[in-house]
Amino acid sequence: MKLSLITCSRTNRLPEDLRQNVENTIGCEYEWIVIDNSSHQYNIFQAYNNGIGQATGDIFCFMHDDLLYHTDNWGLIVEKAFRDNSKLALLGVVGAHLFVNAPTPMWQFQHISTVRIWSKKPICESPFDQHGILPDGGYWSGNTAFAEGKKNVPAANIDGLWMCGRRECFEQMQFDEQTFDGFHCYDADISMQALENGWDVMVNTEILIEHFSDSILTPDYFRAADQWYGKWKDCLPIVRGVELDARMVETLKFYTLDARRYEEALIENRRLRNTHAYRLGKKLLKPISWLRHNK
Repeated sequence: MKLSLITCSRTNRLPEDLRQNVENTIGCEYEWIVIDNSSHQYNIFQAYNNGIGQATGDIFCFMHDDLLYHTDNWGLIVEKAFRDNSKLALLGVVGAHLFVNAPTPMWQFQHISTVRIWSKKPICESPFDQHGILPDGGYWSGNTAFAEGKKNVPAANIDGLWMCGRRECFEQMQFDEQTFDGFHCYDADISMQALENGWDVMVNTEILIEHFSDSILTPDYFRAADQWYGKWKDCLPIVRGVELDARMVETLKFYTLDARRYEEALIENRRLRNTHAYRLGKKLLKPISWLRHNK
């Protein structure tokens, strides 16, 4: 097997430390297709479809340009996962076991997700989060409660920071340039396409990757989430890899809707704090604040 790495790059060349890191850790035959998006001519759907058109490998590996691999021979692990499961369409390192019937295709259900990411320190965000010390001095952090010792865990959705796909499956699906036009929900959409075709979507718990950027939710994300929901609402909810009764699924639906309202309120708050009216009001109220503290 041969891996085709596909990266949509924000600059006209990849960081040298990333290139060296991949060369030192992948452990198998590969090619690297870099879509230069320094001029912002592509959205992520166009960029990845462009990359697929150039790829000659048996497995496509869509990866961000701000990663660092902490697992040797990770390419061989990917090859084995696809070789051992002929129905496997998509493999990730972060994913959720549930899509609720709501415009919130987030994977951030910490209590029903499988996540194993390299980090400089242990991060515990919920009672289900775990961590362990690694030989290189770092930690793995996340949630592997539902892995139950498995190397590849069924999921409904994988996160787009890193995901691998079988070439044959991409002959029957593609990144949807007609519905979407930005950089969000490409992972949720391609995961749904794979599931609707009867294929498996899974999270691998062996490969450890360090991701240098955090996800920031924006109005563009929620616009894409609404487009995603409009496309797939008749197929939801979807549960994979865990057992959840209908009452729990409905409860989690309202949880995610509350989370969306909270995030949208934060976005609006940030927007208002950047307006001229807010800055002017803050300046006008400054003398009152000074008098109040110096009585």
